[in-house]
Amino acid sequence: MKKLLSYVTAFALALSAFGGFATVGSAETTEVEQNGTKETATNISFSSTGDELYPYETYGTGTFETAEDVDTYKFTLSKAGGIKVQTSVLRTAVTSIELYNEQDETLQSWSLAEGEESIDAFYEGLPAGTYYIKMSVESGTVDNNSNMYSMRVLYWTDNYLEKESNNDPTTATPMTLNKYYTGFTDIETDDIFKITTPSTGKLTIRGSYSPNVALNYLLVNSKYEVVEDWTIEPNETDEVDDIFTVGVAAGTYYVVVTHDPEDEDANEYYMTQAKFVADNYTEKENNETTTTATPVALKRAYNGILSWKSDVDTYKLNMPATANVTLNMSQAPNTAFKAVLVDSKNKVVKTFYTKTGKSNNVSLGNINLAKGTYFLKVSHYKGDYEQVPYKLNLQPKVMWGKIEYKPGMTGKTVAVATTKIYKLKSGKLVYYKTIAKGTENGVYGTDKYGYKLGNSLYIKKSTTVKYYTVPTSIKTSYTLVNK
Repeated sequence: MKKLLSYVTAFALALSAFGGFATVGSAETTEVEQNGTKETATNISFSSTGDELYPYETYGTGTFETAEDVDTYKFTLSKAGGIKVQTSVLRTAVTSIELYNEQDETLQSWSLAEGEESIDAFYEGLPAGTYYIKMSVESGTVDNNSNMYSMRVLYWTDNYLEKESNNDPTTATPMTLNKYYTGFTDIETDDIFKITTPSTGKLTIRGSYSPNVALNYLLVNSKYEVVEDWTIEPNETDEVDDIFTVGVAAGTYYVVVTHDPEDEDANEYYMTQAKFVADNYTEKENNETTTTATPVALKRAYNGILSWKSDVDTYKLNMPATANVTLNMSQAPNTAFKAVLVDSKNKVVKTFYTKTGKSNNVSLGNINLAKGTYFLKVSHYKGDYEQVPYKLNLQPKVMWGKIEYKPGMTGKTVAVATTKIYKLKSGKLVYYKTIAKGTENGVYGTDKYGYKLGNSLYIKKSTTVKYYTVPTSIKTSYTLVNK
């Protein structure tokens, strides 16, 4: 579908009565009839302009002998880069300009309203190669007083520019991570960039605004599943902002930039960047379900990002042995999170909630978990929900009866009656406190003073306490959950 060009920009150059662009010493080429096809196209060559922004240019001038006349021009780009096509328009006819490649793929197609001004027809990023511009009359009339036109192509080399046609994954423009790329939106197709992340990490898609249309920035994975999808409204700012951040695994992804095809404006300039930071402890999208859950280990801090109100980040925990596990999460200033722990059969084991605030590590509670597989589902509870970062970690404790087993323990005492604890000072035991029947204390060896509790505390060997040696199973469990 062609689109009537709704905006015009007058050039700073003085134009002749028929809209010519040529200046003294320029490489102007007049069309050679018949040049209506690719095979008979008039060749136009680039010459140096001395301009830093647009260092190369070429001109084509022609005449429509009849309203059915078609003029085709051929040019070659020696390196990948961008082109800016300028053209005069006819006073009494709507003209059509079409850019296509050697494979006859149409890369741009515009209708140019009748008038007396010359305009910027379009911009395009292209790989090195040969291209064609076709000029024709779409509607209206032409005569000897209104049938001449001039067309100019400005060219600059650029490795960090989208390269048409990049409207599907097979033709996507390869994007180097952390480099800025420039592009120009199309009427009905997408601009697609291909990136490869070398490891697990945080991927931030950055982009600029259009002053005229809402731009959509989309991230999909190698299975063409949507990972994240954001639209930014028109804005006059020329800044490049963070659009969204997600955790990703190593692999291939595609950044898609587009806008609503119903918009009046197209060929909108934008800049985008895929900013990547390696991080082995970040959630990996898509992880909404137990089958796509991000694996987590005990005693490790993980980074997550709540993308949207309906976002669910699912983590998979394999408990190698029975332990008591404490869930710690960060607080967000304006967001409360909900964290639901389920077993391998998706049965809820416990639900936790954060409060709003500022802290990197708040204990939400603990629970005894037997050996097995569990899933932690983090979602929005209340407050803000757009791109909210958080941290979580799962801290295990191996319980032996009423006490936590710690390395170095040889056993424990259980008070069978009221019992005194002593503190060793200057070679003598001094009364410290009394403990009730049933109290358990970890023991870190024995000597002539009795059972060593640590910190110079002792319980004397007597009938008021019973001593138990640490079972091998407890030591094994501790080793497993602390790998």
